[in-house]
Amino acid sequence: MGQQLAQITFTNTGTTDCTLDGHPGVSVTDDAGNQIGASAFRTDVPTPTVTVAANGGIAVATLDNSYQLVYDDGCGPQHATMLKVYPPDETVALSAPFDITVCSNTDLGQLTIDVVKPAI
Repeated sequence: MGQQLAQITFTNTGTTDCTLDGHPGVSVTDDAGNQIGASAFRTDVPTPTVTVAANGGIAVATLDNSYQLVYDDGCGPQHATMLKVYPPDETVALSAPFDITVCSNTDLGQLTIDVVKPAI
């Protein structure tokens, strides 16, 4: 088994403080935007409300990619090129380049997303 962690950073570019509460929705896609594999599972932890200061304040969520170096039968490893993120309580996703190999079998999810937390 192996593990990779990635930090997703949310930056407030507005002129007023905002709040985030909960888990972002996270999945990976190909260049055409087609989801590959299962969406990230959400950790089972309390979800604090995080105030993100105006004009550049940040909050973060950690994405955990637990993978096997040799994928099991039935995994269907596939290369993904984009990370798709729905901030908590939002219906519009943001995308960013993200190079990763994941199981295309949606029953074998390997991504876990933590709650949004204040940046340290």
